[in-house]
Amino acid sequence: MLLPKKTSSDDINIFSGEHSYLSNFFKIDIIFNGLTYSSVEHAFIAHKSTDPKWQKFCAITKLTPGQLKRKGREIQLRSDWEEIKISIMEQLLRIKFSANPSITKKLLDTHNGRLLEGNWWHDNFWGQCGCDKCYNKPGKNHLGKLIIKIRDEIHMTIKE
Repeated sequence: MLLPKKTSSDDINIFSGEHSYLSNFFKIDIIFNGLTYSSVEHAFIAHKSTDPKWQKFCAITKLTPGQLKRKGREIQLRSDWEEIKISIMEQLLRIKFSANPSITKKLLDTHNGRLLEGNWWHDNFWGQCGCDKCYNKPGKNHLGKLIIKIRDEIHMTIKE
């Protein structure tokens, strides 16, 4: 995978390894709409549907985030999904970073660095794929932008 060059020592181009805490697959309890999920990904996939049985399944499943993501491709999407998915993700990320001070500190330690969800699975909506096929396609990096927004808001509240 070809990743964009870092422009600052605080830039992060992939949410794995020491930066895995930025990934939606990172294991952390997320309490959302009365259920506890084992990762942001579990909660996000759960809310692709309005079916309470599906949402509860996503909360109690032992499937990994990746397995659940694949299974989530089989469900009937809620009719408003395209309009609300970024908002849902933002809510879940706020929960994630407010629930765990140690990862919030790690996030703040990125200072003003760029956070790019670099990947190789062709996700140019939430991140930017660096495979040969996608390399020249600009990714929207919505996940990275949402995390930066939350980081900046936390920085502002600390300064006040």
